[in-house]
Amino acid sequence: MDSIREIIGDVLKEISSKRLTLSIRILKIWEKIIDNPMASHTRIEEFKGGILMVNVDSSAWLFQINLKKKKILGGLQQEIPEIKSILFKIGKTQ
Repeated sequence: MDSIREIIGDVLKEISSKRLTLSIRILKIWEKIIDNPMASHTRIEEFKGGILMVNVDSSAWLFQINLKKKKILGGLQQEIPEIKSILFKIGKTQ
């Protein structure tokens, strides 16, 4: 019989692996949907509670990406329906 420590360790590894896999999927889809000049001014911060949080490096790029928010969200949701919303904010992208 496995100890509780081993069971918890296995569960945590599985959860961590699923999060990493989802993060990689989101990043790959992001790179396909966002055009290159805009992509270089953004960085995915986190995905939590159905909300994808994305940093944008300036107010000018924040304005531009917000114009395309609906299209971006639709493209992401086609591949990952768990994404319910996107929150863009000014922050570090490097």
